[in-house]
This record gives sequence, C-alpha cells and structure tokens, in this order.
Amino acid sequence: MSRIENLDKVTKGFREQFLQPFTPTPGETIYPDLYQKLIDDGTDRILEELMRYNEHRKELIRACRDQIVVEDARHDEALAFNTKIVGSDAGVNGVDLRSTYVPLYAAVAIVVEQGEIIEEPIFKPGEPEIWPNEIRTQERELLLSFKIQYQLTREAAEKWNPKYIVMDGAIVLHPRLDPGESSTEEYGNDYSDTIEAMVQLLETCRRRSIPVVGFVKRTRLNTLCKELGFPQMRDTSLLSLILKPGQYTRLEPRLAEGRAIAACRKKARQLGFPQENINDITNIHSVYIRTGYSTPFKLEVPEYCANRIAEVASLLYTTSEEDGIPFVIREADEFARISATTSNIRTLTLFTKALDLVKEEKMSPTDLDILALQFGETWVLHENQSWEGGLAK
Repeated sequence: MSRIENLDKVTKGFREQFLQPFTPTPGETIYPDLYQKLIDDGTDRILEELMRYNEHRKELIRACRDQIVVEDARHDEALAFNTKIVGSDAGVNGVDLRSTYVPLYAAVAIVVEQGEIIEEPIFKPGEPEIWPNEIRTQERELLLSFKIQYQLTREAAEKWNPKYIVMDGAIVLHPRLDPGESSTEEYGNDYSDTIEAMVQLLETCRRRSIPVVGFVKRTRLNTLCKELGFPQMRDTSLLSLILKPGQYTRLEPRLAEGRAIAACRKKARQLGFPQENINDITNIHSVYIRTGYSTPFKLEVPEYCANRIAEVASLLYTTSEEDGIPFVIREADEFARISATTSNIRTLTLFTKALDLVKEEKMSPTDLDILALQFGETWVLHENQSWEGGLAK
C-alpha cells in the first residue's frame, strides 16, 4: 500500500499515546479514605514535624552563631556593569519510549556587559541517539549535559576572554553521577570524557586568570551542619536564618572530595599538567551566599581564584534581583531551558515523520510500536524542575 488506509493497522499502544494530547484527562479515582490519610491527616502530621524542626533550628542558631563567620558583599555598580561576564547553562528533557530512551540535552553560553547580552549566544546540542540498553538514563543525560556545558564554557572563554565566568550549576559532578556496577560501558566512557572536559575548562581559565564560579541554586547538602554536630539539617535551612541579603560565609579550608575530584586529578596527570597546576584546578572551595530574599545559594570556586571570592560575591549580589538569581544566570537559563513543551513537540515530530515513512512503505504500521511511550510516561515529560535540579542546578 502507498499510504495508511486503516488506522486499525497501527498498533493500539501507538494510537493511544499519539492521540493522548487531544483527549481529556481521566478523573480522579483514588480511594476516599486513602485520600483523607494522604491529604488531610498527612498534612497535619507534616506541619507538626516542621514546627518541631523549626524549633530545633532556632536552638541550633543560638548554639552555633559564633562559629559561622559572615562576610558582607559590597554593592558595586562599576564592577557589575563595566565587566565582561560569561554565563553558561545546560538543559535536559528526554523521552522514555517502550523500546528505548531518547535523550534530549543542550548547552548555551552568553556574554554580558553593562547589563546586556553583547553578542549572539553560542550553543551546543547533544548527540541525536538512542539508548536501548542504558539503565541510568537520567543520570547519563545529565552527565552529558555537563560535558557539553564544560566544552562550551571553555569555547566561550577562548572566544570572548571575559573577566569572570559563572556556570549555572556545580563545577564538581554530583556523586550520584559516578559510574557504578550497574553502569554500561558507554556510561563509563561518557564519565571519563566529562571529567576531561572539566579539567580542560579549568586549566584554560587558570591560564587566562579568569575566575570560574559554579552557582548552585538547589542544594541539599548538610556539610556545614554535620561539622557543627547536627547532620539532620540542611545547610541552607540553617543559613537562611543567619545570612542577610548581601552576606556570604567565609571561605572555609575544607575542599570538595569524592570520586569526581580523584578522577580529575588522575586525568590532569595523564594530560601532563604540573602538580601545582593540578592543585590549583582540582582543589575546589565553596561558600554560601544570599544574593536576594530567597534561601542562600552555594558557590564553588577552584583554588587558583579562591582569593577573589569577595569580587565574585559583589558581582553576583549587585546583579541579582529580589529572587537572588544573577542576571547572567537568569539569561543563560532562559536560552538553555528545554521545557516539557519543547520535548513534546520533538516527540510529536518524531511520530509524524515515522508516519510519513509508513506512507512511503519504508516502515510498516506495526513498526510504530517502537515509538510508543513507556507505560506511565506522560506528555508533560519530567519538566526541568525534576530530580536533576537538586543535584546540580
């Protein structure tokens, strides 16, 4: 046949998923007593726990306030608006089909001066591929988004030679992205490539004397609270009662540790870097800063530019609005965000092109089964505020 003459020949699963955006959402079916336990009784219990948590937090503040040294960032318009700054970000939002996972990720870098983007952004899309045997799909997708963000940020440093670079997200890879026993060989190779991209970025910035900062918007760390003897509290929860807008914690001598840091040092040695340079780029310090009225954010800086943290803090504080997000981060995020809408459009386009191939007799109607969404996957695909945000962004 030269075209599809009967949609019944198309697999039921594909038809249901393809038509899902045009059909009404099913009504609520949860059992009434279960609803009451989850919503009514459950929220009462959560509020009771939160009130106890808050009292504990206030007690902790009184006990440890003197142990947390706070610095003030100066509001410096001249520094903020007469300085060339590069910002970079990456976005992810792939689709889980029954036959495979199709990743979707990209990175963008912008250059800002005097509160404006002064040149066309540069971007790097992820490879168009499928992962039929990848178990850790979201981790690998996020890992590769870091890889191309590192690569693109390095390209931006060489192209624009800015005074500062601010990355949306952490510099150091989160431990949950480390390869494990269940990881595929491809995952391990991607991890190695990402580590190399990170090392090359930091060495390029070190040679050019460009401070590079990781601006972490969402962090669940309790490193500081653990040191104070209260491991069951997040650092940001404690510091939100201590830091005022424009304040940041003093740079601590503690360094980031873990498999990613060890891998970076090993990779730098393989690339022939002198030990002094290796220390400069792999000794990663951190501080918490409150740039607006939201909760504090975490900054990561390598050792070669750690002595310039006061400049960085002033830069970020001066260019932030009430929500605390610096201008360069906000703009990079807008360019790099891959929304659910974008992901859905790509999936629909994929389906449409597949139907064209059926009409051209290059695929059969039954072949469309490989494009059916995974059971439980919806057309509102894991929006950018998903689990990866808590890891890196």
